[in-house]
Amino acid sequence: MNVFRIEIAKRDYVLPLGLYIPAEIVKKIDSGMEIEAQAHARAQLILQQAEKEKTALLAAAQQQATEMMQLARAEMEKKFLQQHVNWLIEAEQLDIRLVEQARSRIMQALTSVIQSWAGQQPVDKILLARLTDQVEEMAQQGLITLRVHPQQVDSLTQKLGDRLTLQADASLEVDQAILACPLLSLNLSLSDHLSQLVTWLHESSAILPDEH
Repeated sequence: MNVFRIEIAKRDYVLPLGLYIPAEIVKKIDSGMEIEAQAHARAQLILQQAEKEKTALLAAAQQQATEMMQLARAEMEKKFLQQHVNWLIEAEQLDIRLVEQARSRIMQALTSVIQSWAGQQPVDKILLARLTDQVEEMAQQGLITLRVHPQQVDSLTQKLGDRLTLQADASLEVDQAILACPLLSLNLSLSDHLSQLVTWLHESSAILPDEH
């Protein structure tokens, strides 16, 4: 080994003043600088790791916020849809009530008109109109007997007297007649027919489909 060989090392820091600097001092300074460099490196790693964790936390928070917003939006849409459905149901029920009320008023008016019209018609003429066809059909089966209220005897005798035997029956209503022949008997009541007509109108109205 050449004892006169001198190694020159470049330092990135300022050395203490003096013509001679002991090697121990230089080593201490080098050791301190190395420790400081390692500390800076560790600090840099810590900062980088912290930055990564911050980025991950922000991403997770953003994802969670997005999911919460989606859940909140879905819940709002569900509530809005349910509310809309409730409104439609209420509107439909209101329409049904209005239709039922209108239908009831119409049927009441129609019933009143029919009953009023029937009350204004001469009973003997209505009985005659209803009995004429039946008398023609039953005349082929033999002797015909017609029992009516005493008030109707004179009028019906003028129209049907030559076709049948007319009998007064005080137990019958004014609008009632019983037409009989050897094979069958027909009981005619204008009041019953009117009631059946009104009942049929109400039942027909009840089964009509609602159109909205």
